[in-house]
Amino acid sequence: MPALGLEGALTRGNGMFALALWDRRARRLSLAVDRFGQKPLYYGWLGKTLAFVCEPKALRHHPDFGGEIDRGALTHFLRHGYVPSPLSIYRGLRKLTPGRVLTLAFDPVQARERELPAPRLYWSAEAVARAGLADQLPDDPEAVLDALDALLRQAVGRCMVADVPLGAFLSGGIDSSTVVTLMQAQSDRPVKTYSIGFHEDGYDEAGHAGAVARYLGTEHHELYVTAAEAQAVIPKATTCATGPRPCSTRPACARPATWTPSRCGRSGGST
Repeated sequence: MPALGLEGALTRGNGMFALALWDRRARRLSLAVDRFGQKPLYYGWLGKTLAFVCEPKALRHHPDFGGEIDRGALTHFLRHGYVPSPLSIYRGLRKLTPGRVLTLAFDPVQARERELPAPRLYWSAEAVARAGLADQLPDDPEAVLDALDALLRQAVGRCMVADVPLGAFLSGGIDSSTVVTLMQAQSDRPVKTYSIGFHEDGYDEAGHAGAVARYLGTEHHELYVTAAEAQAVIPKATTCATGPRPCSTRPACARPATWTPSRCGRSGGST
């Protein structure tokens, strides 16, 4: 980062991140999130303290956090199904917009007035899309497939670099089956895969997941969950939420279903 500078390093970043960087010499604090905001970052003044967190629930321990709901943000959620950045569901707490960096210089006056500068854009999806239109892929289906395969393998391979055992959720659908296929192709041992099943035929996908696991030769684990067990997870699963999400989105609806195989994965030595 000293050689590239903050924004130069951010533009070269790959993956999801939320970071805070304190420049001791310039006495500046910079907050940044990844290009798509996969890792959220919330910030705001709590009394005389500038607070920033990835999960708002951490602010419950701060004596100046009131947890008051922002009625404007709630209106957006009810109308559109989500809370748009830079708003958050809590009054006085902002969410850093994806692809942006916020830099604050240490200024006693600014702190006293509880001022916050506008974040700067370091990456633009529109600019990338326009560049892609100007430099299109060749009109060759095989070349396009080869390019896509190389990108997917590279993306999955990078996510497999870890200092702990890895596993993957496998539903038997296109997305998870593709990821596990690329994981197994780049692993010298069977990949650990996990899926949950239900005793109700209309909801059970364990058979599809098992068929994919057998074909790929993964170390597969299944956990069948009853309706009562799924209901028991709901109060615990809501503690993972960073804000309200519509029930039509998979991350919200799948949270209890994800929580359960996560426990199974941890017991099997995977993360």
